[in-house]
Amino acid sequence: MKSDFVVVSFAGEFAALLLQARSIARSNARDFIKCYYIIWNDRHDHQAFSELFLPRLQAELGQTAVEWRVVLRSELIDPAVLKQHKGPRIQQALKLLAARICTTDAVCVLDTKNHVIRPLDPEDFVSDQGLLRSHNQSYPPNSPFNAWYKTALAYFGIEDINSEVSGAPALPSTTPYVMSRPVVLDMLKAVEQKEAVPFALAFLEQSPLAETTEFLLYCAFVLKSFGTFGRLYHLHRRRNYVTFFTISPVGPEAIQWSIREMGRNDIKFIGLHRRRRERLTDVERDAFTRAWVQAGLFSSQPAAQAFLDKEII
Repeated sequence: MKSDFVVVSFAGEFAALLLQARSIARSNARDFIKCYYIIWNDRHDHQAFSELFLPRLQAELGQTAVEWRVVLRSELIDPAVLKQHKGPRIQQALKLLAARICTTDAVCVLDTKNHVIRPLDPEDFVSDQGLLRSHNQSYPPNSPFNAWYKTALAYFGIEDINSEVSGAPALPSTTPYVMSRPVVLDMLKAVEQKEAVPFALAFLEQSPLAETTEFLLYCAFVLKSFGTFGRLYHLHRRRNYVTFFTISPVGPEAIQWSIREMGRNDIKFIGLHRRRRERLTDVERDAFTRAWVQAGLFSSQPAAQAFLDKEII
């Protein structure tokens, strides 16, 4: 069974987008991707994108068997709304609205920082029983994610299910993230009927939707619809990705643990936030450049280091 892949990207992340595209083109991802959707979330108009960016994407993806499509953000959100907003909230809205252009029941949402480093297998996305792949997550009571999750739960009329110790049971808020397209479509419809405005406008401007996140809103709607995550998701496999965010992992022990995790054979994706690249330690730089070379994304560690230092790809 194939799934659509979706990434929302912009000009400031273009080097990382090329690396992601390369990782898809040079892996067996073509066996699992029906269409790779690149949603261009940038003020560059179509002509600028075609002249500056499209040729590089074609160079990475054009000779592969992967079907791919570039979608301008104005195809999903009214340009008048886009003029009034900027930043990550638009990206979050686009990740959900992508369900309206995708065609598969399971959709794998990526951030630009994610890339494939090992061969994929079907159960990275959907289990043998037809359940979507994810893992358990909880948000401690003092976490901002807990507050955002409570807002989403309340929006859909779900009673507070928080534990005073471990937080509410939930799905993760990090990518790669496998979503149910039919469920997302039902959620978009429910929000638009309730708010009487397009989803993007409600999500960007109207309280309480503006006080939660895309994945936590979806997570709450899954609970609303199914009563339990286990009816839609298989939650008993370990996560298959390692990500270095802007801040976390922090501290020698956490960093070393994450580097060791990158060596596991069942880690299929790694991610590196663009704001983390400039302050990687020598140990972290070595871990990422080695992983990229072993995955065939660069010919040598010096070539991979040029990507870290100057975004040369």
